[in-house]
Amino acid sequence: MNKNALLPLAGATLALFTSGCRPKPIPIKPTATVVVDNNKEKIRIEVETDPNIDLYASGGGVDTASSSLPYGTPNLTYPGSSYSSKVKSDAKGKATLILPIWADSAVEKSISVYGDSQVKRPIGKPKYRYGNATVMAKRSPRILFNPTTREVSCIGKPCTGTINTTTFRLDFRDIEAGAMVDLAGSKARSQGRTLAVTPDLTAFYNQVKVAEVFKEYPVDEFEVPMAVEFQDGGKLSTKLKFPASALKFPMGTSLGAVARGPVRFTGESDGPSADKSIFVSGYKPRVFGSAERAKDIDLVAVVNEERSNPSCGTYVGQTTGTRRTIDRSLTSANVSVFERRSGKKRSARRFGARDPGCPGTTWTGSPLVGTYDDAEVETWIKSFLK
Repeated sequence: MNKNALLPLAGATLALFTSGCRPKPIPIKPTATVVVDNNKEKIRIEVETDPNIDLYASGGGVDTASSSLPYGTPNLTYPGSSYSSKVKSDAKGKATLILPIWADSAVEKSISVYGDSQVKRPIGKPKYRYGNATVMAKRSPRILFNPTTREVSCIGKPCTGTINTTTFRLDFRDIEAGAMVDLAGSKARSQGRTLAVTPDLTAFYNQVKVAEVFKEYPVDEFEVPMAVEFQDGGKLSTKLKFPASALKFPMGTSLGAVARGPVRFTGESDGPSADKSIFVSGYKPRVFGSAERAKDIDLVAVVNEERSNPSCGTYVGQTTGTRRTIDRSLTSANVSVFERRSGKKRSARRFGARDPGCPGTTWTGSPLVGTYDDAEVETWIKSFLK
């Protein structure tokens, strides 16, 4: 055989491997669903493609997840970015991508999915392969609630508001005009784009243990039903879940109303007080005694603070002649003890502020603030327990 006859064939083969042949685009077949994880919506994208393809997606919301998570973590989104992390498809060409949900109340969004890889060749540098596809992610119309921020929002309808920590009032910053809101039986219809609804939480006070109300991390929870009916007849409803501690200030306000008359729960009547427990209503709600539930509370101590700013007069600098008026800030407390079921007033006492006095000069290292002795108040309140 003539060896020289093989040279053209070898050259043709080399030219084939080193020529600019474009690799086939990566096939990408995505499906998207909106899932709820720990009361938080996420976009879950299942992808079918070739094996060992690096995949990522964009088009959802912006997350602030830690960038220290390892490569391939499905729920990782680069901080400040709407792109997911890259996830490599398995041997069957399957992979799962997770994106944060978009921020607005839109029902659907188009999500882009990308794939790339380096193709090794017998001769020459690896060639880059690329592919992309879009998929529509849809979420069901519903009411969302963030227990941390107490934000309420609606998907598919204008409905955004916040529940006040102290009063439990739901203030809508934006809601469809004419919408009817029902929050735990308290109803209100919006006349414009704003609305406020304050629920009666009395029915929930006995669903949790009193001790849990005052814990920073309580175990007991309660659920408040909420519904919004819109002008077109559509209706969204849910149950807002709260820790027992969310009742601390509302319970204090409700029981503090004993100063105006009896405070009773369903089925209760006026009867002798066992004096086994006492609830302190005021700026610092607390309970003493053996009450397990709110219905077991016998006495209520209502604490009303009184603030004053008596003046120390005007000071004149001996060398500069500068004039300066100095005031003190004093807080006293008027405490009254009532029987909860009858509204009978047992006793009342005033606890005066400890006056810091007036300074000899305008140069002082501490503010002129005086308040009553809270420990003394607590001791007096406890003296009513048997």
